Amino acid sequence: MADELVEFEESTIGIALNLESNNVGVVLMSD
Repeated sequence: MADELVEFEESTIGIALNLESNNVGVVLMSD
């Protein structure tokens, strides 16, 4: 697990769970 905090446009925040070179998994957080 990567457990990296990522921020997208418009202040959308997520947690990266998988950071493989050909596959990325992110859980998006919301209000």
